[in-house]
Amino acid sequence: MTLFTNHLKNSRKLYFILCFSNKGKDYVDSAEEMIRKNIRVNNEFYVCPVYNQGIEKGKKFIINEIDKMWGIGTPEDLENFLREYE
Repeated sequence: MTLFTNHLKNSRKLYFILCFSNKGKDYVDSAEEMIRKNIRVNNEFYVCPVYNQGIEKGKKFIINEIDKMWGIGTPEDLENFLREYE
């Protein structure tokens, strides 16, 4: 099930996802489940599958459109963010 990844891939809009009410434990539980199931993309773990695990458990999310986002998954991404954000 790729609920968020398909939605985001098929859209040119950017979204910020408020998740798991106010319980960090819900996020951790879903992340641990994703890892246990070994759900990977390009042999790496990503955030969207964590949300999918929450959806499967009936968790609710608030999705807001945003104007801009920065990836910080690589040193180059972080440098671009720091340069742009300053």
